[in-house]
Amino acid sequence: MAEFLVDLMMNQEATTLKSTTCQHVLKEETDELVKAFIKKEANGSGSAIDMRNITKILSNLFDCLNNLSDEKIATMKWMSPVLSKCIQTNDGTIRASVQILLQRLLDGAKPTAANAKVDGTSVEEKA
Repeated sequence: MAEFLVDLMMNQEATTLKSTTCQHVLKEETDELVKAFIKKEANGSGSAIDMRNITKILSNLFDCLNNLSDEKIATMKWMSPVLSKCIQTNDGTIRASVQILLQRLLDGAKPTAANAKVDGTSVEEKA
């Protein structure tokens, strides 16, 4: 399933990623992977091999997300609460990927100089 998610994100146009069905699949599957990772980490359940495997899957998924264009990232508003679940993980690689993704989401939410408004007038109109 993780490979499907990666292919879906990398090969689709941003307009396709905006569809409700696509967003639902991405959110639900990413959320399930994050939950499984957190559960394994918290319980220490399973073998070291299981933990290594799920960490690798999640790391690959986060790397894929980090490689998406800003336009595609902007279509995934659901990511913030999903990613926030593993911000305090003990795994440094996962934590760093989550922090980068959350920062990109926050940066995308900020108005750019081109569309920022001051006193109801755009910055460009004031210049």
